[in-house]
Amino acid sequence: MKDFGDLETGDLLALGRRALELEARRLREIAAGADPVDRPLRELLHHMALESERCAAQVKREEVVRADDARPAHSPEQGLRLITGYVQSLAKSFGEGPLLRDAALFLAESLEEEISRLCRALAEHAKDWKVNRLFVELAERERNNVHFLREVVLAW
Repeated sequence: MKDFGDLETGDLLALGRRALELEARRLREIAAGADPVDRPLRELLHHMALESERCAAQVKREEVVRADDARPAHSPEQGLRLITGYVQSLAKSFGEGPLLRDAALFLAESLEEEISRLCRALAEHAKDWKVNRLFVELAERERNNVHFLREVVLAW
């Protein structure tokens, strides 16, 4: 795993926001690749993508509040490398043909679990209490999504 110990608040926030934006995009890709007949699954994945976007906007608001004292020191490319080092499911291939429910759920579950771990790591390195709490709450949200996908949706 990557070490975020040398990152400032602005970097942590930028990484968290970008990861949530990538999560939303990936969830939409999974939904688009899912079996067209499985409308409930596709709608669930779209809803999850909207929630990820809402969370990214929440992080963005915190970035705006701290814009003067917490400018990110890394480039977008460096940030993307850090994120993809943690969230390896962003690069997993779907294969050919539509995704069956089990495969789509596995991809979504893996993504949610990795984003949860990333948010926990960001929280651990946050020097500001408010930013720490934000990432702890986001990690918990992602963990709840994993539980929901495993315990509720898989049982459909």
